[in-house]
Amino acid sequence: MKKIRSILSVLLTALLVCACLVPAGAAVEIEASPLQVHEDGSFKICMFNDLQDKRNPNANTIAMVEAILDSEQPDLVVIAGDSISDTYFTASADDIDATIKALMKPIADRNIPYLFTFGNHDHDAADALDLEGQIASYKSYASCIIPDDGCDPGTYNVPVLNSDGTGYAFNVYMMDTGNKNEEVGGYRGVTPEQVEWYKAKSDELKAANGGEVVPSMVFQHIPVKEIYQFMEETDDIQNAYFSIDDYKWYRLKEDRLVGENNYCFEAPCSEKQTVTTGQYEAWLEKGDIIGAFFGHDHINNFVGVTEEGIKMGYNAGSGFATYGEGGNRSARIFVLNEEDPAAYETYNVTYNDIMEEDINFVMMDLFSLKTITLIMRVLYPAIGWIFELLA
Repeated sequence: MKKIRSILSVLLTALLVCACLVPAGAAVEIEASPLQVHEDGSFKICMFNDLQDKRNPNANTIAMVEAILDSEQPDLVVIAGDSISDTYFTASADDIDATIKALMKPIADRNIPYLFTFGNHDHDAADALDLEGQIASYKSYASCIIPDDGCDPGTYNVPVLNSDGTGYAFNVYMMDTGNKNEEVGGYRGVTPEQVEWYKAKSDELKAANGGEVVPSMVFQHIPVKEIYQFMEETDDIQNAYFSIDDYKWYRLKEDRLVGENNYCFEAPCSEKQTVTTGQYEAWLEKGDIIGAFFGHDHINNFVGVTEEGIKMGYNAGSGFATYGEGGNRSARIFVLNEEDPAAYETYNVTYNDIMEEDINFVMMDLFSLKTITLIMRVLYPAIGWIFELLA
């Protein structure tokens, strides 16, 4: 009996030693991914948004997309919402399907992996073709890598494997920010269910990464309200932009911005400022977000770092069939490396940068919020008290 006890004791000791040698989180397997950094650890993402077109897309939009793809040679394209025009009132399901396929064709023809999430106008188009149907249109091309296991059709993640395929270099979240907030006005932002999904996914990736957070990029259409950390309220209305959310005037805080060519020509139309979605707070809790980038505001193109250290910013609109800022319609490029993903480089490539002939103005630019601001600068001195009562 003593000999048996001695043998069992030795075996248990050996098992405990082996258990101590297993790194934390090793029980969770690294899942396969269609994306992997290059041998030198590099990876390039190209962001388009607000293409906002119909089944025969604007020729300038397609020419710009093709030229940027050929010049930048990205490893991944992300489309951050609003592929469908807000004036496509007569669109049928077939029209929506044809529009999506026409806009994605330049990407698919080059066999570049791409992801998409919805903007508010894509939600508007759901009356003609529901969200599942729209996603099916994107997936009709083989290079679309939208997974089937997300929180909802437009909310999911795709990790990027490191150079030797043994772990995650970083991760990409695509988040559907919905449409208008029917209860209090403004825009809805993400739902509590999406926030909880993100938290669980962040924990899952961390467990698979040996207990270390996986650096992650977020791409979505509507900005979080913390984008206003980069704005300051001002009484100098001739050098500011009027917010239709709270009827106040704002301008950029230059001291919070990073990089070059930052500009803002409309007060951000973020999630409703008086509503807390919990998304930004969840980012702070999990500590994995190295960048969050938005569309929606077609004539804003800036990057800043929040007080809590999260880099956030815009890409200006990419489409010529909706309002914009002349040839400043653009893509935003991100160059990451697995050695230090948080130290990524980001820059814009505009139509005027990439094409032979510049465009300074198109007729759709008249319908810009910049135009509304110009009108408000004239009206506000006379009737500003009305807006003060509304605020």
